Amino acid sequence: MSEEFYNNPKLTVNNGSIVIYYYRENMCRYPTGFSVSNTTYKNGKFTEWDYKTNFLKPSSKDYDTKSKELEKILKKTKDIIKIKYDEQGIVLTGKELFRLLSSDYKVKKLNSTLNLRDHYEKFFELKKVRFLKKPKSLVDYKSLKNLLESYEVYYNKVISVRDFTDEFLEELVLFTEMEHPKVIERNGVKFKFKTKGRLIQNTLRKRLDNLKEFKDYLVKNKIVPESEFIEQRRSRILIPQKKSITLTIKEIHQLYKMDFKTKKLNETKDLFIFICLTGLRWSDVEKFDKRFIKIEGKNWTYETVPIKTEDSSSIICDIPLCNIVKEILLKYDKDLGKIVTNNQDFNVELKKVTKESKLFDDITRTKDKDTGSYLYRHELITAHKGRDSFITNLIDTVPINELMKYTGHTKVSTLMKYVDKSRKISHKFIEIFDNEK
Repeated sequence: MSEEFYNNPKLTVNNGSIVIYYYRENMCRYPTGFSVSNTTYKNGKFTEWDYKTNFLKPSSKDYDTKSKELEKILKKTKDIIKIKYDEQGIVLTGKELFRLLSSDYKVKKLNSTLNLRDHYEKFFELKKVRFLKKPKSLVDYKSLKNLLESYEVYYNKVISVRDFTDEFLEELVLFTEMEHPKVIERNGVKFKFKTKGRLIQNTLRKRLDNLKEFKDYLVKNKIVPESEFIEQRRSRILIPQKKSITLTIKEIHQLYKMDFKTKKLNETKDLFIFICLTGLRWSDVEKFDKRFIKIEGKNWTYETVPIKTEDSSSIICDIPLCNIVKEILLKYDKDLGKIVTNNQDFNVELKKVTKESKLFDDITRTKDKDTGSYLYRHELITAHKGRDSFITNLIDTVPINELMKYTGHTKVSTLMKYVDKSRKISHKFIEIFDNEK
């Protein structure tokens, strides 16, 4: 900020009252609540006031007390002008300053640091409170936090709120697309990067979604003005359509009948088959509770509230359980906790299962991010592919509204994202055209 604006406010005397004087476009004369003695020189100037320094003379009455309070008021005024400019790029007019001073604008709200990452820390703390029971939901917010930190270190600069513009966003996007070094030295200190760079478009869109939330938080708190540059940049992201990796019903049965060498692999197989035939997310498998299995004769139904939506829509899912699922549950006394590990370890074991099965050795069009070589299907199967398989295998036979009761989706568009569009088309659905009525 230029010295012209920062030094503009000053103390002056107006008919004996000490006021804050500031002029830009219009005048501000804000009373401080203090005054000088009405004694004047022949030229009409007040004897207790130093017109060169625009302050009380040390010889004036109650100088110590008055001077401290006047300095506080002047500092507060300068803080308001400076921070309003730094945070919002606004140079206050005289009327605007008078209004802020009159409304007892709290400078302590403005005294927070102007570093964009410091503001993000406050935003992140709010998210931590919100997702206290669901720490996994914080992953994307933490990734954005790491990205902002890596950006500052790499370019060796601090991002102020004023820098939060479309130009900064473009530079940040370019930074996500390049490969990040593992370690870099700045000012004699080695920094280890928590980001790798080379983000795919889908992940970049997630970062921009979180960045938009952060921007909305800043706008709400009147730290930055409203803008749409993040939304506009996000709209330019083209997500290449990927072929889903799913198991057909035949493959599910083939895999289920296999017996592997170790107990661990067989448990992994059983748990994966369970997911393929119930469509549960991993987080809901982890909290599986046999008390919510409803049995009516031969019909078993599992009732659950998905963790992902329990704090928002709180939709209750009713999932009908087929005979294979019943067999798996009875095998483990309806207690999946006996075979559930963590998601990462499970996926490692699952890749061993699918590879040893020899059922998924067909090559895909998906390339390895590092080597560029094409991957085999067994390399791409994860726990979440079980949910994809469940939805894909039922989408053409179960009414959509019924299927959504199983999966907990509230939008058809969201449900359809799980469908494997690489499956071969079926001619049976057009047979109706050949039947003359």
